[in-house]
Amino acid sequence: MEGIFGGETHKGNYDPSLCPSPIFTSPEIGSVGKTSEELAAAGAEFKTGRFPYAASGKAHCDGEPDGQAIVHADSSGRILGVHIIGREATTIIAEATLAIGKGMTVRDVAKTVHSHPTLSEIFAEACEDAIGMAIHKAKSLR
Repeated sequence: MEGIFGGETHKGNYDPSLCPSPIFTSPEIGSVGKTSEELAAAGAEFKTGRFPYAASGKAHCDGEPDGQAIVHADSSGRILGVHIIGREATTIIAEATLAIGKGMTVRDVAKTVHSHPTLSEIFAEACEDAIGMAIHKAKSLR
């Protein structure tokens, strides 16, 4: 809490770019980091990975297969922004926030074992898509 007001914390200074934006609507929305519009306006080169909830067995089991995860990464694969719309997006975005805060790459996340079947796999699959490693494919909501 001290970091929000400019004080030092054991984690360092507060960084608003690492503050996730959860929107508790139906479906939920979770966002952290830069959007494609912000990256394009800054002239940044980036790649995008996507994964639709429709390709997730867990989303189908939950009866909520609508939604998508989008991951933006720089040329080295460092994650710059993650945007998720769908069931549990406000929870899944926490993993993305940690990944950005720790400077992780899409490959780091893709190599991390995610429990199956879970909705957290949607973030990992979007990271895999960003580097051409996606094994589960479905028509996305591009």
